[in-house]
Amino acid sequence: SILVEEVARSLVVRDRVDDFQLVAFTAELKRIPVISSVYQEICKMLAYDPGVGDYSLADVAELVGQDPGIAARVLKLINSAVFGLPRPVTSILQAVALLGARRMATLMMWVSLNDQLRVTGPAGRTVERDWNNARVVAHLSREIAAYEGLGQDQAEEAYLAGLMHNVGRLVLAANVGDQFASVDWPETIVDQLNLEQQNIGVRHSDLGALLMRFWGLDDSLAEAVGFYADPSNGAARRFGPLAAVHGAVVLLGQGGLDWDHRFLESAGLEQRPELWSKLKHVQRLSAVAG
Repeated sequence: SILVEEVARSLVVRDRVDDFQLVAFTAELKRIPVISSVYQEICKMLAYDPGVGDYSLADVAELVGQDPGIAARVLKLINSAVFGLPRPVTSILQAVALLGARRMATLMMWVSLNDQLRVTGPAGRTVERDWNNARVVAHLSREIAAYEGLGQDQAEEAYLAGLMHNVGRLVLAANVGDQFASVDWPETIVDQLNLEQQNIGVRHSDLGALLMRFWGLDDSLAEAVGFYADPSNGAARRFGPLAAVHGAVVLLGQGGLDWDHRFLESAGLEQRPELWSKLKHVQRLSAVAG
């Protein structure tokens, strides 16, 4: 049942993040980003039934406009090749109408996190690549979720999971920049995770999952971030954010990640890789991701 899966998810996430070395490392970090107040306010709006007029698109646009710097960068992001829009979006109200309040809140949060985790020097180049990868994975994760028939809120959850799947890498680079830059990082995600453990003492996926809990986000997001590279070790046994993010990373060829066939079989998704590979924007997003 769904309740059993939720309990199992809570347990596997707890086991992954309840590691003394990980917790001790995180406690020593100087730069742990916080969730933006605008994101929190928009989420409060969305907690009510929009059908009874608790908020309007103009209300959301006004909230976003309270931080003009971040709002401008969100508009720049929306007009990038990742979104592939046929015409430029020139106002926050237009952006909210096009993307919806929930994704707008997600983008505000992500741009805010990147501001807080800004890195210069050699490590900054790696961070910029990881930041671009996250945006592309988010888009394809959402497209996969929509294809699987998830509702808008659940599809946006998959988008958020994709956007956050490598946030641990950004936090590592922001806090141990010299050490991070001194490593000759391998191309494959599995090798990256192993090298992170050896050289820094924590893996970015584990750190990311811990941050999801620290920020009070759902365990389904923590599971997707913490287990995207090895989903069979998670609790999910049906399609959800974890499957969407795993599928997006593999399809985009990022980090040479292979399909976790044990997970696909247990979730009844054995035939999905071929179907997902034919989705409308896979080739365009692969080109954007380089």
